[in-house]
Amino acid sequence: MLNNVYIVESPTQLLSAIEAKAVNVGNHMLIVNYGPEDRLENKNQIKELASATSWQYVYRIRNLNNKYLNLLAMFYYLFKFQLKFNRNNTQVYIGEYRNLLFCLIAKVVSKSKIILLDDGAVTILLQKRYFGKGVGLRTYYQGTNSYKVLSLFSRLFSFDFDDNPPNLFSVFNLDKWLFSDQVNTRVKCESTEIETLDDFYFFGAKYSEAGLLSLEVEIKLLKSAFDYSYKKYKRKIIYIAHRDDSNEKLKIIKTLGVEVKYLGKPCEDYFKKLQSVPKYIGGFYTTSLISLPTLFKIDNVLSFDLSTHLTTEKAKGNVEYIYDYLKSIGINVVQV
Repeated sequence: MLNNVYIVESPTQLLSAIEAKAVNVGNHMLIVNYGPEDRLENKNQIKELASATSWQYVYRIRNLNNKYLNLLAMFYYLFKFQLKFNRNNTQVYIGEYRNLLFCLIAKVVSKSKIILLDDGAVTILLQKRYFGKGVGLRTYYQGTNSYKVLSLFSRLFSFDFDDNPPNLFSVFNLDKWLFSDQVNTRVKCESTEIETLDDFYFFGAKYSEAGLLSLEVEIKLLKSAFDYSYKKYKRKIIYIAHRDDSNEKLKIIKTLGVEVKYLGKPCEDYFKKLQSVPKYIGGFYTTSLISLPTLFKIDNVLSFDLSTHLTTEKAKGNVEYIYDYLKSIGINVVQV
């Protein structure tokens, strides 16, 4: 029987894995990295989703801060999983292509092409910048220490360190950017019409927290986005907190007269269980602007373009791929 292995480190990735699990035949094994200890909300949401789903095997991995200890841990994980799984009978889904350990495990335990789960808008960036041009691991990690690690472990564990792009399991419509032998294995479904909530929901994300811009600039952009949205729709603004939003940012948002709401789980899962969805949604370039209208009928979607305010040219270039995609699928992108 086929072993389906899902390697994740965020609730969004796990939700994508659960969707893939529902259509796959065979055994289902979950390998999870909860992340740093200070990301408690990330850990709690992953645990809640994982416990509500049946798995034949669940194993926790972690990345260590000390690079030498981390290499030893990598070797341990790879040796352990190599013994556990038959490479000829295993398919691996990974949630984060930029996590070297995820890619290594996938290569060690399976001869099949890696399948990349959704993890937010970074899927769009990777597809358009790398995979759609026919390149994968070798090109992505070229010139980095990770490239040397991949080369070393490919010899130790006898796997092919190739440059083939992964297949996708993605809610995003990336068909016209797929490489010739690349497929999106997720079956497209019609969006569902359910009861609507009449307020405007703005979906947050970790922008200042990730160092993409300062908190001061993010608050200024949020205020501009809130003002624009209220003038356009004349609806109450509700800010949906991201699990990694800082307390300081959320406190300031409340002083702007905006209600802050914590969902405690991925928004897709939350609104599905609620059986109602916002009629009006917005954000900067969060995945919710794409995933929610894919699942549910939502006609009023606003994306606010913050690219000119980002701190580095690399970040600006990366985000342009995402805003171009948003425009290509008909989402209204507004400069702030």
